Parts: sequence; structure tokens; C-alpha cells
Amino acid sequence: MRCLQLTTVPNWKRVNPETRYFYGQKEVVKIALEVEARIARLEERQVALERDVKEIKAQLHETAKKSDVERLERTINDRDNSYTKNLWKLIFILIAVFTAITLTAVGLSVTDIPNLVGG
Repeated sequence: MRCLQLTTVPNWKRVNPETRYFYGQKEVVKIALEVEARIARLEERQVALERDVKEIKAQLHETAKKSDVERLERTINDRDNSYTKNLWKLIFILIAVFTAITLTAVGLSVTDIPNLVGG
């Protein structure tokens, strides 16, 4: 890698630290163009990285947070508890309806139930 010294040398020449020879004006211009091209590439990469960071930050705002997950878990548990409670109510209602239909089909009334149980 070529390095440019900051000391001034007459006629736009710089000293190559590896060979201790002077660069000519064409070489200095060529090196300056290479440096400018590298700087341009690095600036492009920096802009791309900044764009990627912004995109990642935007995606982080869209993802679920711990509080969101906890709230969803509470909601699901409440819904499941309500569903289970209502399901048991439905089961007992169906048992009562089935019993009433059976008693009616057999010809018994509600007052006859204690006699059947042994009371």
C-alpha cells in the first residue's frame, strides 16, 4: 500500500516511504484518484450500513415485545378459563335436559325422583 507523506517536496512530488524515491506528478494524480475512489466506495458502504441500521430499527419496532407477549398470554388464559366455565355450564344443562326428556318419556315427574334415589 502506498503512503503519502505530509511534507512538501518541490514540483508536486512526494517521497515513497518504501523505496525513498520521489513520485512524479502523474503518479501523485493516479494515487489521488485511487484514494478518491476508495473514499467514494467507503462512503457508499457507510450509506448502505446506515440504511440497514434504519431498517433493522424499524423492524425492531414492529416485533413483539415481552409486555406484548405477556398481555397475549393473559388474554389467551382468560379466554380459555371462560371457555372451560361455559363448557361445564353447557354440560350440566344438557344433563338436566336429557334427564327431563328421559323422565318424560318414562312417564315420571320431578316429584318421583326422590323415590327413585331411595329417599
